[in-house]
Amino acid sequence: MSGISFNDERFDHAFVKHPYAPSLDRIDSQVGYTPGNARLVCTCVNFGLGQWGDEVLRRVAVGMLKKEASPPAPTEDEEWLRQQRAKVAAAESLAQGLSGEEWKAQRRRIAALKRSITLGPKGLRKAAERAHFSRRAANS
Repeated sequence: MSGISFNDERFDHAFVKHPYAPSLDRIDSQVGYTPGNARLVCTCVNFGLGQWGDEVLRRVAVGMLKKEASPPAPTEDEEWLRQQRAKVAAAESLAQGLSGEEWKAQRRRIAALKRSITLGPKGLRKAAERAHFSRRAANS
């Protein structure tokens, strides 16, 4: 069922020491051990099957595989950083076609974008707060 080869790997701390040892499972637990109603599975699989059956074990296995296969969703800060890096790349690409004062202005924009990456979202918020209070103090 699992595709895992039977083996004698031992877990000394566990109640069942050999989870990958072969174990005889009844497909229909209401019927006895007959040639058409028995299969060889790992001991750990048989424990799960004996309690809940194929469907529960399959759902757990599929869920574990999906979770393992899909990367975690980026955090808000990671997504922001990805967007900022894309803006820098676009701005640098645009700068290649510029010259003179336009090129200098674009380089300043790129430097500001890179500075925002260095500060990060929290640092930018703090800088904005300081600027806000500085303006209020200057206007008072």
